[in-house]
Amino acid sequence: MSVSTIELSVSTIEALDSLKIFPDEEYGKIIERLTTLFYEEQKLTSEEWSWIQKSEEEYNSGDTYSLEEVRQRLGDK
Repeated sequence: MSVSTIELSVSTIEALDSLKIFPDEEYGKIIERLTTLFYEEQKLTSEEWSWIQKSEEEYNSGDTYSLEEVRQRLGDK
């Protein structure tokens, strides 16, 4: 594996820090994870993207249910 040095802004470093799964996780591993997620997202169909966007809109508008509300609606107490 080759190693490179790159220059990152403070805001990028802070963003990467917030994405760490564990405190000592290396930035390279975080970037690998983000890259994998990016390419996986590219495989979504337009229908899947539409469903995701609708879900985000519902969440942002507060049109959601708590876990307790879902349990009550499904009759699972």
